[in-house]
Amino acid sequence: MANASEKEQKKQRQDQTTVRINIFIASIVMFCYVAAAVYFPFPKFRLPTLLDRVVFTLRCLMISLLAIFAGVIAVGNTRYLTAAINPLDPSGKKYTEQLKNYLQNTVEQFLLHSFSLLTLSTYLSEEKMYWIPVMVVLF
Repeated sequence: MANASEKEQKKQRQDQTTVRINIFIASIVMFCYVAAAVYFPFPKFRLPTLLDRVVFTLRCLMISLLAIFAGVIAVGNTRYLTAAINPLDPSGKKYTEQLKNYLQNTVEQFLLHSFSLLTLSTYLSEEKMYWIPVMVVLF
């Protein structure tokens, strides 16, 4: 029994190390991305009114929806190509469980992302609106 417990602890430490490395790499990539966004000469958008900025943000959010569309297509293809073709049959649940979790998580994140960007667009000046596409690409 102690041997199995030691193996579990060793695996957990390895998993934690992997997570730390991934967080470190993601932090470096994020820093480089933001630094590039700050120093990159973005084109100036002509968005003088609040309504123009909100409409611009809504149009940019259409790009963020591509992740949700990809999830819907993946679930649909998996259903069509496996025994999960009938969504009411519980035997096909194992084929779509992971994709459905991805899709649900992406929808939840998109809602937070879209409300945050719409709120941010009301505070940003016309000169700083380049942050909206930067955030959309980051999503």
